[in-house]
Amino acid sequence: MGYKLHQMQKSINNLQQTMETGFNKVETRLNNLDNKMSQGFNVVVEGLNHLNNRLNVVSGQLAYLYLLVQDNREKQENLGKAISNIHKMMLIKEICTLQAELEDLRRFPDESPRLALKTATNTRLFLSSQAMQSTPQLEAELLLNTDVSIQGWAVATATEAHLLLQMGQHQEAKGILREEVEKFKTLAHNWGNSLIKEDNSSLSTAYRFSASPFAEYITPERVTRIKDISPSDLSLDRDQVRRRKNEANVEFEMSYAQERYPKSWIQQQIAIAEYLDGLSELLARLESLEAFADLCQSRNLKSSKEILPDENTPSGLYLLPAN
Repeated sequence: MGYKLHQMQKSINNLQQTMETGFNKVETRLNNLDNKMSQGFNVVVEGLNHLNNRLNVVSGQLAYLYLLVQDNREKQENLGKAISNIHKMMLIKEICTLQAELEDLRRFPDESPRLALKTATNTRLFLSSQAMQSTPQLEAELLLNTDVSIQGWAVATATEAHLLLQMGQHQEAKGILREEVEKFKTLAHNWGNSLIKEDNSSLSTAYRFSASPFAEYITPERVTRIKDISPSDLSLDRDQVRRRKNEANVEFEMSYAQERYPKSWIQQQIAIAEYLDGLSELLARLESLEAFADLCQSRNLKSSKEILPDENTPSGLYLLPAN
């Protein structure tokens, strides 16, 4: 019995040594991959670099799991959802970190906002990178993760710009907003192009959402906002817009329409409209903040707080005069 235990322990030790060697090789390859990916970046925030490297390592470590379940479609789908949840948690963690910094700043308003500003910068860079890497597709998990990245990116950008404006750093705020608005517009247009495109050219337009099947669900104002991130619709004149609307209405009145465009398709289109409307609204908010930064600079304010309502001001709409 003692001999058998000794042999078993020896086998276990050999197995452990083999596994450690394998893991060391995998780790070395991952580190080499990280080093190659890091080249070419001249200016990178330290926190962002760390998070991106960790995300790449996690992805590389999990990739081998697909090989283990390659013959089982159901297990592949479950594994994909698990990895997606890990990704989502990392995105939400960044947003929560920023929220915690802002809450700390609210509680101690006399403290320097530099730490909150640094966190906002880190969050903006990380989430914008994640959002820009997403390939536009009509797939629920991808839409969800991308939406978390996009909304967090917009919030972090607005937060960073507001903190800079409060510190009187108008030029710095304008530079960040100019860069981020352009990137955000590119992303919105890419998603608009992808989700609005249809095989039937009569419906490959944002104006299809104004047709009769959507009258109960999509307002004209929403159609206008979606049009603003649809490059193919932006250049249309009034007659061309009228023609696109008529073509869409005619298509839905054809005898085959009910079979070709069932209720499930209509619901899918309503979801697309809601998603694109959210993108358009976020872009509009960032553009309005860019205009606000211009106003602060033109008036040479020491802080944006000089023209913003304070905490004791009743909620409502306020007009900020240009002069």
